[in-house]
Amino acid sequence: MNQNNTPAALLALEIASCNEVSSALNDKNHPCNGVVTWQSKQWIPTITTIAESPMHRPEAWTGDITKAPIIFLSSNPSFNSEENYPNWQTSKWSAESIIDFALNRFSKMQLRQYGATEYGSLKNFDRTVEKDGSLSKNRVRYWSWVRQLVSHILEKPESEVSAISDYVMTEIVHCKSTYEEGVVSARKKCKDKYLERILALSPAELIFVVGKNAALDMHSIFPGQFPKDWSEINGGFWPKTVNDFPAILKKGLWGLPEQSKHVVQIEIGGKVRTVVYFAKPGGGGGLYAPWRNSELIHPDLLTQWRNAIHNL
Repeated sequence: MNQNNTPAALLALEIASCNEVSSALNDKNHPCNGVVTWQSKQWIPTITTIAESPMHRPEAWTGDITKAPIIFLSSNPSFNSEENYPNWQTSKWSAESIIDFALNRFSKMQLRQYGATEYGSLKNFDRTVEKDGSLSKNRVRYWSWVRQLVSHILEKPESEVSAISDYVMTEIVHCKSTYEEGVVSARKKCKDKYLERILALSPAELIFVVGKNAALDMHSIFPGQFPKDWSEINGGFWPKTVNDFPAILKKGLWGLPEQSKHVVQIEIGGKVRTVVYFAKPGGGGGLYAPWRNSELIHPDLLTQWRNAIHNL
């Protein structure tokens, strides 16, 4: 089957072409107005019309949604105006190129003029291709964190972990911003349109829900299937900083029983999945890096997660 006609391709193009974007830009009452206007103000001059503009399109996912055994679900994608990213200028980005970007963003090809990198030494991984063909100065922090966590789970070197086949990253809100600007008001509209359809494409039996906003949406989509203390949103406990972690461990507040509260098995898209809450990286003073803080994840949980992956 031609990749442009697959269910994944058609959904990726639908998300990238979301008709809510134009409506939201000039309608302050639209739930997506905040996240859309945030990006419109990052351009000079400020964008007032979406059609044929350099605005970045909504991002469907990053990785192979149809094959990857692990999904990372967070709030919304970040933004880098210098990335050579699909925009609304039809002379530069055809439907076919938008689909190729979505389905094959990470690549081992050094000469490709768009996408994300996974070639050579590890220092070249997780960078975006910029408009001038160069690589971004820094690795994308969230992508790097995900790769390190997957490396820890799969027990193989970080340089051998593949963002093409080992995991896929997607979001509740698909329009871009930094610091989750506009996410709270947009998330219901966006998740109602796309989230369950994205998850239905995936065979993954292990889903990491990263951060409070993504956790709130999982609660709303699957009411009654998450215990009260799953995640941090309904009184659930999660350690906050490296400094207080030793005291928490000494008091016995972060053993297997406490950690297990953040792991549930529920049916999504006709398939029972292991759904894990994980606090958003970047907080906790480096605490949320279990490859450095091994007691953050109990060995029994790691075994459970590995078994879920190996079931595929």
